[in-house]
Amino acid sequence: MSRFEIGKSYGNVECGFDPITVIKRTAKMIFVDRDGNQWRMKIRVDSNGDEWVVDSYLPRRYYEVGAYSSKYVV
Repeated sequence: MSRFEIGKSYGNVECGFDPITVIKRTAKMIFVDRDGNQWRMKIRVDSNGDEWVVDSYLPRRYYEVGAYSSKYVV
């Protein structure tokens, strides 16, 4: 079971986007920074208990492409 941690950077599942860095977290959200742009992302948990997030502007059918997993520490 992996979780997002403040100060660590995480890679994209499909490796198409630059890594995000977690700057703050709550129980349900992480606040991230990428290239000076900051925003929040809702934390989701998979069946193994690992956390993952996805950019909210993406339609559901593209979630796999835009997903960041707490297992992919950069």
